[in-house]
Amino acid sequence: MEITPREPIWMSGYASRNHPSTGVRQPLWAKALAIESGSGRPVVIVATDLVGLPAEVADEVAARAQRQFGIGSARLLLNSSHTHTGPVVWPGLAGMFDLPPGEEQKLHVYAARLVDDLVSVIGKSIADLSPAVVSYGFGAAGFAMNRREPTAKGIRLGVNPSGPITRCRSCWWPRPTGKSVPSCSLTPAITRR
Repeated sequence: MEITPREPIWMSGYASRNHPSTGVRQPLWAKALAIESGSGRPVVIVATDLVGLPAEVADEVAARAQRQFGIGSARLLLNSSHTHTGPVVWPGLAGMFDLPPGEEQKLHVYAARLVDDLVSVIGKSIADLSPAVVSYGFGAAGFAMNRREPTAKGIRLGVNPSGPITRCRSCWWPRPTGKSVPSCSLTPAITRR
């Protein structure tokens, strides 16, 4: 489901930004996958093209998923790609920006719509359950690097090849019809090389 803001909006990622977005280069998406092994109690994984989800948004999504679909928070994973080119999701990062008049209201509207969209994509994933075989693999992105470099004077932004990095885990779900569900990349684990 596309979650790109419908109007110029304040962007997350860098505190030095001093204006809302000026266009859309690529749409932002929320994708969900429901997996159920015969118990009648699916697990749902939701991936978003956002810097993150504040607790207030995640808690509301989880509460509504419980009420509408019976998916408890222990069976719901909300994951974000940590993109620095997506919108601020209110109230996350609220203290990071000095917003001009009217901008905070846009963020409230976006956050409310986002909650609706995430609950909707959860429902669609549950409705689309069908027989499948789950496979997975591990890999490393060679461009991943920890930028927090210890020096004699403290930490600086640089190159730290021995620091923790995020490892990529890819999953794919071929269906009995031969048609595969597009693979999704999950990057929840931070490991050392």
